[in-house]
Formats: sequence, structure tokens, C-alpha cells
Amino acid sequence: PAYGLETPGAGVKLGEHHAGEILTEPDGHAAAVSPAVQARLAAYASEWIPGVEPRVVSASTCLYTSTSTEDFVVDRVGPIVICSPCSGHGFKFAPLIGEIVAGVADGSPAPERFRLATQNLRVSLTA
Repeated sequence: PAYGLETPGAGVKLGEHHAGEILTEPDGHAAAVSPAVQARLAAYASEWIPGVEPRVVSASTCLYTSTSTEDFVVDRVGPIVICSPCSGHGFKFAPLIGEIVAGVADGSPAPERFRLATQNLRVSLTA
């Protein structure tokens, strides 16, 4: 699946979501984007993004974290609000994550899909 973000003054950032290799150490990743991937994304832009000239201006890979469900982690443990939007993946959803975190900070429950227990994570608070 592809995603796109408008970058005012620069065009549209277009990328493939979770299309590369899975890494546990960032040192070994390839920073170059293959011509095949660039061609696939240009074809996608031609078909799905009206008014965009499907021309590659620059290309690079990015590394980001995600949970096994690809959901974010937003929850509250006692007085502590926990938020892990998962780096670059969460960047695409920053306004929504901000609204959810503000609500949790004000006492609203976190959406179930983002809770620590749903993600099978635990946090221990000690003094």
C-alpha cells in the first residue's frame, strides 16, 4: 500500500508502507530506492493523484518503528500518559494522535486498540 503527504512548496511525498526489509539494526539498511520502486510509485501517482506530475524529485528510504498490529500506543498508567506514535509511521497521523493524547491527559479513556494491554505491553511504575 502507498501513502502520500502534501509538502507545501515541494510537492507530494509518496511512499510504500512496510514494503522494505524488516530490520532490527539500522546500520545495514539500503538508503537507495530502486528504479522499480520509483516506477511503481510514479504509476500509482499517475492513476490515483489527479493534478500531480509523477516525476521523482528525490528518493530515499526511511526507517520507522511500528507495533505488530501497526497501531500506536496511547494509554494512561496512573498519573502518566504514555504515547508512542512509532516514529515516522506516527508522523503521518500527528494531528489525530495529538487529539487522542490530549483527551487521555484530560481523563478520557484511550481507544481500546491503542491501549497497552491490547498491544500486549506492560508498564511498571516504581518509586
